[in-house]
Amino acid sequence: MFYAGAKWKISFDDKRKGKAMILLLGYGFIGSTLYRDLIKFGYKVRVFSKYYPTKKIPSNFLRGDLADIEKHPKLFKNIKLVVHLAHTTVPVTSMDDMDYDVRSNVLPFIKLLKTMVKTKVKKIIFVSSGGAIYGKAVDHPMDEGQPTNPISSYGITKLVMEKYLHLFNHNFGIRSCVLRPSNAYGIGQDLKKPQGIIGYMIDAILHGKTFTVWGNGSAKKDFLEIRDLSDAILKVIKKNEFRNQIYNISYGKSYSIKEIINLVEVITGKKLSIKYSHSKKFDVQSVSLDNANFRRKFHWVPRITVEKGIENLISNTKK
Repeated sequence: MFYAGAKWKISFDDKRKGKAMILLLGYGFIGSTLYRDLIKFGYKVRVFSKYYPTKKIPSNFLRGDLADIEKHPKLFKNIKLVVHLAHTTVPVTSMDDMDYDVRSNVLPFIKLLKTMVKTKVKKIIFVSSGGAIYGKAVDHPMDEGQPTNPISSYGITKLVMEKYLHLFNHNFGIRSCVLRPSNAYGIGQDLKKPQGIIGYMIDAILHGKTFTVWGNGSAKKDFLEIRDLSDAILKVIKKNEFRNQIYNISYGKSYSIKEIINLVEVITGKKLSIKYSHSKKFDVQSVSLDNANFRRKFHWVPRITVEKGIENLISNTKK
């Protein structure tokens, strides 16, 4: 669906000197953080997104649905790199409607890649998933050679999209870099969404809500602060080397849900109301990602500890 009410006055003939223009697909939690960082470092950015937080849309934004991406070939004029961040589901919602998960994610992605071929845009960064892609771990920590056996529709659609990148590279020369991040959290995320257990937990404790834990709280996951994730994407953009690589992006240390609850309670000085529920079959209980390949290749190190990240998010949420 295209939002006809949104006027778009972007000048496609941007003659400013500097870094190549980037097309950012998606302006959610990750997209909005990355956008600010790209602008800060002098990149020229064009954004296509279904959502925008204010009524007044900047001139370099077009509001629309990726399902209609082929209707907007001008989006790709002068673009040298596409960064794909848009996904309509999370693991729990993907299981509620698997047809929608495929229809709203995989099919628009194929349209995007076909449009890139037509407009001769050759490079793309695809932000996939670090936990859902692998499914149940064979080894800990999991490197990029871990078998991919997703146990949620969300993980399957992410993996299918990765496979289409391989297909389009082989047949049409599209070059990609796939990033598989662990659980992102931090300032800017929607705390009421059922994705991102840290944000959901903070919203519950600050507003006196009951927080539901799937299982007994012993499951361990890797949590990555959003600024470290954005910095990792920037490293790829700056290096400008696209050889169809796949990299895990993680903090490098896993915390149990009980440990995260304890941190949140200590920092807020409040007690969290907890309801324990049966674990969900589609939920990957323990996720530990090996980020060594990315650290070595891009000289990247996560800077923000989980303790500091939670403290920052709580402080910002209270304002």
